[in-house]
Amino acid sequence: MRKRGIFYIFGVVLLLITISFVALLSLVLIYFPKSFRKRIREFEFLIFGWFKQYEHSFGYYKNIENNLQRKINEFPLLEIGCGSGDHIISFVKGGKKVVGLDLYLHPKMLEKTNKYKNLKFVKANAEKLPIKNRSIRTILAVFVLHHIPNYKKVLNEIYRVLKKDGRLVLVENYTDDLFKKIINYYFIEMNTINKWTIDEILDHVKEIGFRNVQFKIIPSKIVPSVVITASK
Repeated sequence: MRKRGIFYIFGVVLLLITISFVALLSLVLIYFPKSFRKRIREFEFLIFGWFKQYEHSFGYYKNIENNLQRKINEFPLLEIGCGSGDHIISFVKGGKKVVGLDLYLHPKMLEKTNKYKNLKFVKANAEKLPIKNRSIRTILAVFVLHHIPNYKKVLNEIYRVLKKDGRLVLVENYTDDLFKKIINYYFIEMNTINKWTIDEILDHVKEIGFRNVQFKIIPSKIVPSVVITASK
């Protein structure tokens, strides 16, 4: 128990040092030439990578994955903002039909699409999905909506392409105290386009016609997350 406490204190100290680095590097990005800023940005991404490893040490992403496994059981599945495809790979390995959609093709996602025939990648804007009406059984979006200028338009598009009784699964960050709000600011809001509350998301999901709207908080020692589910 004592060892665990020491490990936690060390982790918090390391995290605070990392935050200071990110804040300093962000200032550098503003005042230095583009060529130099590009190098600094690459280093900043490395810092974010360390932060991600820290989250993994507490089982943060494992908790999210476990929740997704329980909530997603109907296919085909479309993930909006799929990135490297980490959130859908377990379904792909299980032989399920999955489509990943993003504005950019991540190299790791390309590797996965080359390896698995049941995984397809679509390069597109989530505000205008190139998908037929009522053709997808489940749609997933993990930490995506805060990057999208018009999140309401995306939710409307999701409703359009979902089949009758189709399922929506959203995962977003949820802050409930000062420390977590500070962490959220440095690691999430600096890259946030759209500012909204969870209540606003829930209200719009209900407004466009979704039923059985529910949400569950996933605890975390860093920033907790909220999983929102709804049926068409």
